[in-house]
Amino acid sequence: MENGVNLPAVCRSIMNEVRYVVTKNTGVSVAAVDVCVDSMTL
Repeated sequence: MENGVNLPAVCRSIMNEVRYVVTKNTGVSVAAVDVCVDSMTL
């Protein structure tokens, strides 16, 4: 990612996409998706 990218927005987008794909492919309702940011460098 580049400097200035909104990290919380990116994390929300990832969580929503994972929730959507899992529900679509399995029919299982997803209660939570956790995203762990391992490191950030400037």
